[in-house]
Amino acid sequence: MGDRRHTQLQRIDVGGNVLALSKALVQKHPVKLSLNFLGLALLFLVPGFTPSSAQEDAYLRLIPSNNHLADERSSLNEMHQAQHAYQSSQGWFWTCDAVCQRNKLEYESKKRVWQEKHRAIEDQMQQAKSQLGVFSTHSFNEVRDSFWGAFGRGMAFVREVVWVSPAALLSRAFN
Repeated sequence: MGDRRHTQLQRIDVGGNVLALSKALVQKHPVKLSLNFLGLALLFLVPGFTPSSAQEDAYLRLIPSNNHLADERSSLNEMHQAQHAYQSSQGWFWTCDAVCQRNKLEYESKKRVWQEKHRAIEDQMQQAKSQLGVFSTHSFNEVRDSFWGAFGRGMAFVREVVWVSPAALLSRAFN
């Protein structure tokens, strides 16, 4: 029985299956894949264009100051506190009495204030980034950071699924 299972596993050609799948994918979506590879090649091989000093000055003048960011952060904290008060005042099965309704209105007003401040900062950052251009070194560095952040989160998810989840299941099975 063991020899038969071993020979069945030897018959599975993983490399050939991956190659066949890759070939079929390239034949089905040649434009999408070539544009993805072109984008990745540009991202990793091209450093981007250095902005002129006038563009750099305009960018630095338009980015939000620390005061704006601290104000936005404090309104975010106030919103979270109001949200916690609202959720804590809810009753069984999310029933809401007069105190809960007052906390809900307070939370919604704090949320609107934070959204306005956040939107203003996002608009200001968008204006500042538009001074540099899409192909500037700042833009390329931001995209690289975003790519590696997403890659790291994906790897952490895979690590969780592959190692931690099965180990937790096995430990429960043996206990």
